[in-house]
Amino acid sequence: MLGHKDHGKSTLIGRMLIASGKVTPDRIDEAKRASSEAGVEFEPAFLLDTFSDERELGMTFDNTRVQISHGDTLFELIDVPGHEELMKSMLSGSSSADIGVVVISAKNDEGITDQTRRHVYVAKMFGVDRFVVAVNKMDLSGFDEVKFKSAKAEISEFLQNIGLGKKDFEVIPISARGDVNIIRRDAAITWYSGRSLFESLEALSHESVNPPSLPSDPRLIIQSVIPRNGATAILGKVISGEIKPGMKMTVFPGSQNIDVTEILKGMKKAGSAHKGESVALVAADTVGGDVRGSILSVRNFTGQVSNSIRAHIFFVEQPHEDLSLLLMDVPVKVLKVTVDEVIDPSSGRRRKGSEVRPLESAIVHITLGKEIAFDSFARCRELGGIVLAHNSRLVGSGIVI
Repeated sequence: MLGHKDHGKSTLIGRMLIASGKVTPDRIDEAKRASSEAGVEFEPAFLLDTFSDERELGMTFDNTRVQISHGDTLFELIDVPGHEELMKSMLSGSSSADIGVVVISAKNDEGITDQTRRHVYVAKMFGVDRFVVAVNKMDLSGFDEVKFKSAKAEISEFLQNIGLGKKDFEVIPISARGDVNIIRRDAAITWYSGRSLFESLEALSHESVNPPSLPSDPRLIIQSVIPRNGATAILGKVISGEIKPGMKMTVFPGSQNIDVTEILKGMKKAGSAHKGESVALVAADTVGGDVRGSILSVRNFTGQVSNSIRAHIFFVEQPHEDLSLLLMDVPVKVLKVTVDEVIDPSSGRRRKGSEVRPLESAIVHITLGKEIAFDSFARCRELGGIVLAHNSRLVGSGIVI
């Protein structure tokens, strides 16, 4: 759920929760009491903002995830902060989404802001390629068709400027607080003949999309290595392919070879391990050195092993010296960041130059203090999503390209 502060993301999610029938009467009553204490009309957003300081300030501080159902479809909604100073939390939310719901306000003094554009840009960078734009607060303009068409034209131009086709997004007029056009098309908007928000989301969730070209080679991210009855147990998560006992595998970076003798899932032997499973691979071989974050794969590993990475990074701080790159939460010292091209996320405009400012993105080359195993984000999200940090403080986040 993307958009600027106060444009109604949390209110919309609260309304969708109520519409799904999953909210208990007690919780609705509690939200009504909180609304009354805050001196406002019933605010559905209070169903989400459970911390008192969030209610008092009227803002969402961190990502809120809620599940709702509609028909035979289960949705997980991720409400991310809209305030500029909370952009860091927004980065983690967008990287795990499939569809972006962009909430913009039809209110005269609000409209489409640079922060809204940044949210959409970052979401697209992290692989979101389908969007529903909800033009909210239409009740405040008397459901003015001209107002809606103006907002639709403006956001459509921006979406196309950052690379989306006309079929990749849909623009819908709604009123989250007034419960208009959320579940079904509402008679209050006589001039609109399109889908409601839920109808659009359900249709998108069932559309067939071209799957990414995923790697087929077996890959396990090593989390730890421990001795086990004279052998070695390699603990980690499978991120692609299938691993079976008897398979000959190699640790990347490096060239340590191991023979998998058995696979354990919860201390029980298994005949194979597949993507998404956390397992222990037992091998007679000794694995030396600190291999946490390394990749266990076959000899013809189709990813990359290098100390040089080309990436697309969104910066929340200006890059500086003494940075670390984190891949799978394992830090590696950064020797140099070379900026090739800078992109303004609020417009999509590009410029050449070596300096990138906060809240801009850039195409960069990153030189590391040692080799790591990685892949492009388009092929493997687990090996293609990276973070730049300084003393555990986020500087930028992005993708390997």
